[in-house]
Amino acid sequence: MKISQVDSARDLATIAPRPVLIIHSGDGRLFPVYHAQKMCDAVQVPKDLWITGILGGQDPALAYKVEYRRRVVAFFERAFVK
Repeated sequence: MKISQVDSARDLATIAPRPVLIIHSGDGRLFPVYHAQKMCDAVQVPKDLWITGILGGQDPALAYKVEYRRRVVAFFERAFVK
């Protein structure tokens, strides 16, 4: 497969009803923020999109330890706990 054939939004649209959490850096250089929004728009609920602050290549789990944990746990609770 060639990189030009990859379409994350198209592929995510086919995985319903699986929950999707997208975490994207606010300073995405390789993939700008609009890519994350396009993917989120393609997904059915449950879904969530978190655009972080500028990370400069850092892992969001390390850069935003408390916020990362809070958001991921909250998403899992909404998506999986009945």
